[in-house]
Amino acid sequence: MKLITKLYVSFVLLFTTIGFSQDFVLKNGEDIQLISNTNFYVNGLTLTPSTDYLITSENAISTTSTPINSNSISRVITTQNPIDNFQGIITLFYEDFELNGISENNLELQLKNESDIWTNYTSTIDAVNNSLSYNFISPVSFSGITGGDSATLSLNNLTLNNIKIHPNPTHSIIYLNSKADITSTLYNSIGRKIKQTNHKEINLKNLASGTYLLHITDNKTNAFVTHKVVKY
Repeated sequence: MKLITKLYVSFVLLFTTIGFSQDFVLKNGEDIQLISNTNFYVNGLTLTPSTDYLITSENAISTTSTPINSNSISRVITTQNPIDNFQGIITLFYEDFELNGISENNLELQLKNESDIWTNYTSTIDAVNNSLSYNFISPVSFSGITGGDSATLSLNNLTLNNIKIHPNPTHSIIYLNSKADITSTLYNSIGRKIKQTNHKEINLKNLASGTYLLHITDNKTNAFVTHKVVKY
């Protein structure tokens, strides 16, 4: 029989300055149910689901002080297996010394999906409590969380930001106007990869109506940008 634990409020105070720490472990055969609108906290991460949410068997939440790149903070939280279809507020806490010179006003929450692609979300910043948060109305899946410098990211992606995607919304084909050598990866609203191509014409005709994320990478500079695409 599976062990199911209901968490109404969990404060696991595990702040640490160790380079890597495994802060939460869920063993095989155990599940944890997070009750809606309550906080589940692990070492700088708070999940506040908008509906009851089940973390399934065999997972772990770990923290490292190694940033994903020079434009990110020194607090990266990863999960052993993805957190799938989460709806609600994700809050990341950080210490001042973890900012790596990044202005708090420029911080954005960054989530890594199952394809190891990091996506930025314009966040609510609380400089008093050193946190940034985002309310995911639509389900999202992720296996990593950190914070990044939105100003620097915008500069790095200047060329890609000039890409024009049309028509958008679309019923079938979208066109990408760019002279750069690019790779485009399309994800659904919960972060699952749908297709990947080097072509600048993408056929969405056989996809269900909805909102998709198009992640475009410059193959020469590795700069990237993400656009929302609506299929009707």
